[in-house]
Amino acid sequence: MRVVAKLLAAVLLGTSAVVPVAAAEEQTALPVVDFTSTFPWLVWVSSEGHDSEYPAGFVYKILTVRSADSTTGEIVLIRQLHDGTKSVAIHAKGALGGIESACQSIADKFSALFKITFQKFDLRDVHDASELQARVKQFGWSEAELSK
Repeated sequence: MRVVAKLLAAVLLGTSAVVPVAAAEEQTALPVVDFTSTFPWLVWVSSEGHDSEYPAGFVYKILTVRSADSTTGEIVLIRQLHDGTKSVAIHAKGALGGIESACQSIADKFSALFKITFQKFDLRDVHDASELQARVKQFGWSEAELSK
């Protein structure tokens, strides 16, 4: 999916509020939610897609977190294959004000490109671990899945 990297670069670099994370930082892959300095924000999860490169299927997840002062945030785009293998396609940081529109743009472009749909989950009002656990249960997600 080489087109994914090019598309993401075009979407994210075209948005001055969002910039890719340095290669050294990318190794940490997922942002940490500690409910002190970082909090969950928005999540998009795609329907399962299939193409010639991944005929068994794939799902995209766009995870975002915000800083405690709500000025900055992070975006992580994850591709999960049918066998459960996950890879980070992009990890970017930027002004919080530009992140939601950048993520929605990614979801819209991927929907058209891969013939998938995205569902958006709003976690902006989650302020501690117990609220997150309750929301996870409400959405029908597995808590174990969040920690992977």
